[in-house]
Amino acid sequence: MRTLNKLSTAAVALACVIATCAAATAFAETPSQKVKWTIPPTPAELALNFGAQMLCGEHFISGRPAERIIKETVGPLLMAEGGPLRATAAEVLGNAHIDQETRVVTLRSGPFVGRSRHLGDQGCVMLPNGRVDPFFTPRRVRSKTERAAERLPRLAADATAARYDSDKFEAAERAVMASYGTAFLVVQRGEVVYEAYADGVTPETPLLNWSMGKSIIGTLIGRLAHMGDLTLDDAVDLPEFPRAADDPRRNIKIADYMRMSSGLRCTDDSTPIWERYGPANDHTVIYQRPMDVIRHAFYAPVRAAPNEVPDYSNCDMQALGGVIRAKIAARGDDYLSWPYRNLYDLIGMVGMVSETDAYGNFHLTGYDYGSAEAWARFGLLYLNDGEWRGERLLPEGWATFVSTPAPAWRRRDEPSVYGGTFWVSANSHLPLPPDAYWAAGAFGNFAIVVPSLDAVIVILRRTAFSPEMGDNRDEKTREALALIVDALAAR
Repeated sequence: MRTLNKLSTAAVALACVIATCAAATAFAETPSQKVKWTIPPTPAELALNFGAQMLCGEHFISGRPAERIIKETVGPLLMAEGGPLRATAAEVLGNAHIDQETRVVTLRSGPFVGRSRHLGDQGCVMLPNGRVDPFFTPRRVRSKTERAAERLPRLAADATAARYDSDKFEAAERAVMASYGTAFLVVQRGEVVYEAYADGVTPETPLLNWSMGKSIIGTLIGRLAHMGDLTLDDAVDLPEFPRAADDPRRNIKIADYMRMSSGLRCTDDSTPIWERYGPANDHTVIYQRPMDVIRHAFYAPVRAAPNEVPDYSNCDMQALGGVIRAKIAARGDDYLSWPYRNLYDLIGMVGMVSETDAYGNFHLTGYDYGSAEAWARFGLLYLNDGEWRGERLLPEGWATFVSTPAPAWRRRDEPSVYGGTFWVSANSHLPLPPDAYWAAGAFGNFAIVVPSLDAVIVILRRTAFSPEMGDNRDEKTREALALIVDALAAR
């Protein structure tokens, strides 16, 4: 049996693509981070870290069998088309080890090792080579009430058939499920009017959502704003990450980060396409190295003044993550449990698992798990302008801010436009009403808020690779959404 002795640069490129990468400069960590990188990581190390993290999370959090994860996700990732590696899924599985007792997942290729460990409520944490523990103390943070939250009201099947064109819902379901769909849920006027799930998936099954978590970052900022701890016009300058008095990064406001318009260079569109998807990419390296993601974001270099350049950037989101952590600390509150107590539990977001880096910082830009039920409730919070069952959780008008095209993005003639940690309908290629806005993640994951239809649409998909996946998934998404909107509008 051959072993995975080589991994191609193309494999790492593919790893970057799923995180919506776009390019940047290399990141140099400091000695204060406890792990000093003496040599740059190889493509093999990055890909193995990435693969181990996904294998760990999808197995221990989502409950998928390891064999399926290897076949559909990790195996194809490590066997990227065009690279020198040619191996079967069985051979990839032979180089993976899952210790069910310690919950350590290991992927090996020659001298290189990728390792991730499931740590309960913190999910899976990518570990530096040679370590089996992170640099923080894991602990239980999710409450019993959150796990046992009641489901949203459901419209009976016969009532759905009487009120809606069920054929359109069923056709939309087929389109979603034919493109690696795992969960499909439609809410109108506060009731679930249609839902469908893949085998082994329930409304409460936590699934990997990727960048949908960016919208959670914006919502946690909104919670802190409602509590009076910050405003959108606040400049971000944290004592933990000191900057010189004349550092232009001290002028970046929270609103600029929310709008992905900070001016920080986390990507570089002037570089060739494969270099933009390379292993030193600042946008995606957070998914491939056991690093301090907040420090990484705060020391990203400046490329432009705020609100000049639209740039889909993990650096902007992780900088907001630093704001969240600092504000929670200033309150004297517990960081790891704060999102659960102050958002997830309050609206019953069942199954949420927000993973952290090795230093205990929430990722929330890609390593996040949530259920269809959780995302439906999240959408309803915004549909009600930040109120949940009569209690205001977000500032009045917050939904308007996040759904309004950001100034820098409004000037860009592109098929996708950003608001404030949400995508918006302006210039969108999706067949949605103009007031729609949504949390979106790689592989076609969506939680869509449509105020004009009083509706929330949730589509969740597996992290899976195949030659036709991209075009097929996008085409099937448009097909499904057109059918859903027609059915809802006719009501």
